[in-house]
Amino acid sequence: MNTQAMKKNKRILFAGLMLSMMTLNVHAKLPPAPPQTEEQKAEAAAKAKAAADKETALLEKYQDKAVDRYKKTKPATKSVAKDAVKR
Repeated sequence: MNTQAMKKNKRILFAGLMLSMMTLNVHAKLPPAPPQTEEQKAEAAAKAKAAADKETALLEKYQDKAVDRYKKTKPATKSVAKDAVKR
């Protein structure tokens, strides 16, 4: 190998080493979160319940809209059994 290729390889190796060192520093452990008080737990539970209630209401609303749209646009189909009885 010539000296230019060796210098290039050294630079690439050095850059890779520096990047790996930087990523090790970025992935340091964070300290654990402090424990929640009873008040904070109750507040979090109330927020979760409110969000769940809101989601349920929205789901019911859009399910009702879908059913109404289906009832309005559903094709008129004849039952085979009803036709057989009429004959």
